[in-house]
Amino acid sequence: KGIFFRSASLNSIVDKEDLNYLKNFKFKTVVDLRSTEEQQLQPDTWVLEQRSINYQFHEYSFLKIMEAINTKKKVRRESYGGSELYYRVMHKIFIPHLKLFFKEILNEKTPIILHCSGGQDRTGFVAAIMLKLFNVSNDLIYEDYLLSTDLRNPELEFIGIDLHKEAERNAFAKFMVTYVSDNPRDNVKPLRNKSGVPFIKIALDEILSVYGGVESYVINEIGLSQKDVSHLRHLYTTENYIL
Repeated sequence: KGIFFRSASLNSIVDKEDLNYLKNFKFKTVVDLRSTEEQQLQPDTWVLEQRSINYQFHEYSFLKIMEAINTKKKVRRESYGGSELYYRVMHKIFIPHLKLFFKEILNEKTPIILHCSGGQDRTGFVAAIMLKLFNVSNDLIYEDYLLSTDLRNPELEFIGIDLHKEAERNAFAKFMVTYVSDNPRDNVKPLRNKSGVPFIKIALDEILSVYGGVESYVINEIGLSQKDVSHLRHLYTTENYIL
């Protein structure tokens, strides 16, 4: 049974056949992890036109992500690449989004779509937090996360949008002009650091170091109670399933 769906931007869903196909899933909620700039550039038109779908998002600027990475780099004077630094601060940046997501699944507002622009970094992080809370093994979490780039083609994500023109007024478009230029389809950046470590492991290790684990993190930062955690596991996991 489909309950949780991880996706990239939904703005390109306009074909009638695709729309009819999606109706079969009877989605109740969409949690959009994107920044205000991303939503302005590529609004979730399909979702916004569906009155039956609960559309949730937290307003923030894409510049906040860049500032968080640069601040951490200055404070700790680390030699990590930008992506690795990003994953080391995700547990702080996306607290509001995790609160939105867990509120919806606690209230059983599923099936649910969780998405950002590429469907890998922010979406991969929130999905990993959920899976870890459900006691899914690290290996399976990494495997699911690393599937993100298999079919990704950044050049196809902005069809009909003049990124260079939009970059004059949109911070995300400006960022993507550089990203698409540096990452053609045959050279999409893998979701690993130079040592081959999945970026999501870095994010989870940071949480382990600071909080002692994901369960402690969601209780202390996201505001879930132990009762909430137990209820989520009861709702969405199978007792006899070996992870």
